[in-house]
Amino acid sequence: MVSLYTLTEVWNRACIDNGGPQPELGDRALVHLLMAHNLICNGGVHHALKVLSKEEWSSAVSGYRYFGLNALAGFLESLPGDPELGEWTGKTEAIVDLRYRTEVPGDDTLNDLLKNALEERPQDFDRLSR
Repeated sequence: MVSLYTLTEVWNRACIDNGGPQPELGDRALVHLLMAHNLICNGGVHHALKVLSKEEWSSAVSGYRYFGLNALAGFLESLPGDPELGEWTGKTEAIVDLRYRTEVPGDDTLNDLLKNALEERPQDFDRLSR
């Protein structure tokens, strides 16, 4: 059973300390996912796509996959080369943002996925400070 303290520490370490001094696979996946998620929450998917480099976008997609959001990861991965989205409009942005919010309605969704990963694959995360 993962404690709330553990969840909070791992989440904060990803947000504040880039996964910590010795980030493991799960830490790095969370860092990259949250980098994209925070941009998406603040400005939408198109905003995140414009701000992140190709490498950062690819790492974020891998982070979504690591946490089991495979359909969303595939969708996000397809966006940079999607010919229909060559011209982003208010309508296309709304459609893409709705798709994202359907898969990730809030931080609780990601928190639950982190909890599952910590329970199933604790070796993928650096030790905690306590």
